[in-house]
Parts: sequence; C-alpha cells; structure tokens
Amino acid sequence: MSTAYRPFSIDLGNRFLKYRSGTQQPEIMLSVMAEVLADSRPNLDPKTSADILYLEGKPEYEGKRWIVGESARETPGYTNTVSLQNKVEEALRLVLATLAPASAKETEMVIDPLYITVPDAERDQSLASAGLVGTHRILRNQQAMSVTFNRVVVCAEAAAGYRYAIQKKVLVPGRLNGVLDIGGGTAIGALFNGKGQEIQDARAVFRKSGAFALATRIAAAPEMKQAARGAAAIDKLLDGIARRDYLYGATGVSFKQLFDAHHPLWLKNLMNEVVSRWDGYLDDVANIAIIGGSAPLAAPLVKGAKNKWFRLCPNPQFANVLGLAQAERELTAPGAGR
Repeated sequence: MSTAYRPFSIDLGNRFLKYRSGTQQPEIMLSVMAEVLADSRPNLDPKTSADILYLEGKPEYEGKRWIVGESARETPGYTNTVSLQNKVEEALRLVLATLAPASAKETEMVIDPLYITVPDAERDQSLASAGLVGTHRILRNQQAMSVTFNRVVVCAEAAAGYRYAIQKKVLVPGRLNGVLDIGGGTAIGALFNGKGQEIQDARAVFRKSGAFALATRIAAAPEMKQAARGAAAIDKLLDGIARRDYLYGATGVSFKQLFDAHHPLWLKNLMNEVVSRWDGYLDDVANIAIIGGSAPLAAPLVKGAKNKWFRLCPNPQFANVLGLAQAERELTAPGAGR
C-alpha cells in the first residue's frame, strides 16, 4: 500500500530527535544509536526505539542493522549524537528510525519534501541530499518498508524557531529580533531583521555549549567522580537535569549542589559569548526568544529583574519543527512547485 507523498520535518537534535509528519503533533525519540549484528535479537521497546535492517538502496548501508532510541542504550558501544563530528552524516540512519508506518498495511512511503533543521544549512544541504534522496528498502521493527525521499530541504536551526516565535507573538514583527536556541549539545544565537531575514554575520554556533557543557562541568567535579566511582556518564547527568530531580542514574546520589554551583557559571559564559557576537546590534533588538530542549535552563535570564529582551517561547523543544509548518503549507499547496 502506497502513501501519497507528504512532508516530514525533523530536527536532528544532539540529545533528542524531534519530528513531525505533515501537520500532526510532533513526536520525540532519544538521539542515541547502536550498530548490531544483522542476525542478532536485541531487546527493543517499539514505543521508544526503532530497529532498522537496511536491505537495498545505498550500497554502503546494505546489510547493516542499527537501533535508534532508548533501547540503544542497552547495547555496548552506543553512540550519542552529541559525540558525532557532523550529525548530518548519520541523517539517513536517524530519519529512517523516526518513520513509523501508520499500520501493518503501509509498506511504502514517499516523503516530499523532507525538512531537516541543522546548525549550518549552507554547509549541509548537499550532504543531506546526497545521503537521503532516493529509495530505501528496509525492515523497521521487522516490518518491510520502502521509503522514498524525493526532495530534502535543509533549514538552519533557530531560523525555523524564529517563524514559530513570531507566530506565537513572542517576537515583534517588523523589528530586529533574536533567537537563542539552547539544545542538548549546541547553542545557537541568531538575529533577524524587520523583514524576517537572518543577519548572517550575527549568527553564532557554539558547539557543545548547550546542556552538554553544563553536564561536563559537573562531571569534572571531584565530588561527582567520587560518587560515580570514576568518570561520570554525561548521559546520566543530562537525564537528571532534564527530570529536575538531579539524581545520578539509579544510584540515588544527588548532584543538586553541584548543579546549583555550576549552572550560573555555565549560563553566564554562554551569555558572554552571545553578547560579544551581538554587541553592535543589541541597542536595536526588540525581543530574544529562547527555544530548544534546554531552554528551561535559561529561566534566570527571563526572570531577571533587569531583563528587557528575553522571552521563553512556548513548546521550546519543538519550536524548530513547528516553525516549518508555514513552509510546508507553501510548498504543498495546489500547484506550488509542481
């Protein structure tokens, strides 16, 4: 059974994959991946993970099998996207994992267009297209599927979030506005003029300056090393921060005091980096929307008595994916681009 071509949007986050089929509600999957043997029988939770066996399409993937999501953490040697040099190089593995069929009868998907938000759209457009465009025959959770990507449109992170923040009236139309996109790995600062165009020389991409940098600070503390009986796992620290219980794995050990000590320093350093890049523009900025999965960590900026710029965007973790909705409507309207 073939599915008519439809748009699909995905934010290749360093900690979570956020994705959306058409105009449905966005979904989320842990951005963790592990290669397994083609004939293995891994433990898998189909609600949080996907098991992909690649059959035909790209020769370099044929016969390979991998798990993406929560279940990948149970496999030795798993990879977190934040550790990759360029996550777009693994885009095919990650995107295929998120494409769940609507039913057992749906065996063919045609995606047109596929939107991906990445930190550097200009650099990654050709790489994403080369890696994804075409037809891929796979087994996803033991179900045979054919997935075809006709077009790939790469959008810059923060730029898609800007659209959503405008829609939600967090930013002021017709004015100079900013977006601070704080993710699990990367933090991005971007400015947009009154026409909604990004000011390229004001774009700042701070790799591994998101929540990952905060967790790294905590992991390096002697008290944390002692509690973890060695090097603390960054994933476990990020989980505790996201849950806001500040517990390290299942040990019952709390790192709340270390979080309270390092969080203000991490936020101050991040803001110093952003402000130094935007120094010549700040007098004209109306508002700065804070988006991204780690946006709640910037709450002190919003609540500060001297705050005149910062606004927390609704649905901050999904802002980039939701911001693509307007582009979807424009490109899939009758006669548009056909």
